[in-house]
Amino acid sequence: FRRGYIDQALPIIDGLLNAQPTDPFFHELKGQMLFENGRVHAAVEPYREAVRLAPSEPLLRVGFAQAAIETGDDVLLAEATSHLNEALRREPNLSAGWRLLVIAYGRQGQTGNMELARAELALLRGQRFDALHFAERAERNLPQGSPAWLRAQDIRAQLD
Repeated sequence: FRRGYIDQALPIIDGLLNAQPTDPFFHELKGQMLFENGRVHAAVEPYREAVRLAPSEPLLRVGFAQAAIETGDDVLLAEATSHLNEALRREPNLSAGWRLLVIAYGRQGQTGNMELARAELALLRGQRFDALHFAERAERNLPQGSPAWLRAQDIRAQLD
């Protein structure tokens, strides 16, 4: 599939999946193959199955979320957001996860959460000024006292 022969590669991965249907990484590979060859909608189910089989693997959740977001189907955004939050809870240094979370929250109109994700991403990248700016914006757009609002305050306190 790396050489562009997706139609020849799919039967091979399907054979591997038939032989080992509980291997989450074969499902992930199929999702990746489909995604990277422009079959974004078809990639969602293999990624979803990979996550079901290995829910503690943050990168599988990020892969699912990326495919779900790229479909442009707003129905998948809540599921993508949930997977991203769980992935980032387990592995908070995944910059791709924060970037995708910004997109997912933005498309859902969740401005406060989007700004908080932007702050987290900026903090991870060492962009102190941006992290402070986004944390302040998040704080203004989140319910006072909520866990997200408290995290925005934590970021501000860390940078002040």
